[in-house]
Amino acid sequence: SGMGGHESVRAQIFEDVRLAEQFKRRGHSIGLVVAPWAFRVRLYDTLGQIFAGYSKNLYEGMGRRPVMGFGAVLFVFVAALLPFLGLFGGLYVRLSLGWGVPGDGWLLWCAVVCVMQVVFRWRLERRDGRSGAIAWAHPLSNLVLVVILLRSMFAVNVLWKGRRFIDGRADAKTR
Repeated sequence: SGMGGHESVRAQIFEDVRLAEQFKRRGHSIGLVVAPWAFRVRLYDTLGQIFAGYSKNLYEGMGRRPVMGFGAVLFVFVAALLPFLGLFGGLYVRLSLGWGVPGDGWLLWCAVVCVMQVVFRWRLERRDGRSGAIAWAHPLSNLVLVVILLRSMFAVNVLWKGRRFIDGRADAKTR
């Protein structure tokens, strides 16, 4: 009532979040409800849309704070990518070059962490009604996530649904 709806936040990247903030500032309560039976959402249809959509959202969602952005990159690299690099790099070094490093314990640890990640992804896919057939691509999706996050931090010019966003703000010419 009198808030202007989505039009009042059209120039901002997180228009839904900003609209909720306006609602809350006016003394109304807000909340989230998990209701998967109520609707289905497909966020993006193509890899290009994934890159554009998340490039505009990820860094903005971190409050455009470099420490948060670099921390997220470091976290994804160490937690999600390093075990796969350790496993496949270690196997390559041992099988192709005949080296004994890394040791069996490190390879086994990396293998366990990698399997856990893929199984977790498979379970999420299945829970969400998908086949789980692409769970094996989990490390590739994390690599894409790192690229998108870095793009979000440094490529400040993003075109999204006919609007251009420059450094987190809608360009006045495309509003």
